[in-house]
Order: sequence, then C-alpha cells, then structure tokens
Amino acid sequence: MSASPPVTPGWSSVGLCWEGEEFDLLGIDPWGQDWVPLDRRIVVAHPAQPVQRHSVDVWTVRTPDRDVTFAAGEMPDLAWAFFLPDSPRAAKGSMPRWVRGALWTAGALLLVVSLFVWWLATLPENYF
Repeated sequence: MSASPPVTPGWSSVGLCWEGEEFDLLGIDPWGQDWVPLDRRIVVAHPAQPVQRHSVDVWTVRTPDRDVTFAAGEMPDLAWAFFLPDSPRAAKGSMPRWVRGALWTAGALLLVVSLFVWWLATLPENYF
C-alpha cells in the first residue's frame, strides 16, 4: 500500500458545494465569476473524508475591488471543495493589484528604454 502524499501546508478547507450551487467565498460567489488559473496545484485532504488526498488547482477571482486566491477541485463524490490560503505567503501570488500593475509598468518601461538604446547603438556615427 502506497503512502498518501502530504497535504500542502498553509491551506484550509472552507466547504463543499455542488457545481453552480450558491457558495460564499469571502463574500464572492465563485460560480458567478471568471476563474483565472495560477498554474499551480496543491494537495488537500477531502473535507468530509480527511484520509483521502486530492490534487486541486489554485485560482484567482478578480473583482473591481480585490482579488481572491483560492484552491478548488471536484471531489470523487462530484461535489466541489474550496480552500483558502491561511496567509498571503501560502497563496504565492496574492499581491495587491496596484503592485502587479506597477511591476508590469516598470517592466514595460525597461523594455522600451532598452530597445531605444539598442536602436541608438545601431545607427551610424554620423547619423545626426
């Protein structure tokens, strides 16, 4: 008999529901939102049967005032289980929208400046 994989630390179960059933995820109904995948999976214990282990995806839901990072997956009983990070560190990627925007803007500006410097370096000496 093989050992179950360890549960990913830093995540807590917040409940089970059927697909499409109204569910409160920090004040947001996830079924009415677009889920953005974070390309990460975690291992969780089934909320109703803790000896079972399941690998679920980590997602974020973006609303006008905030982003909510969560993990969710369909369990063998066809119910969906939802999990929230215990801290922003557990979510790895939960940062305020303005920080992401500032980092994106800084990266884009660096790219434009780099391309301009490269273009200047390729001009003949007596171009100007």
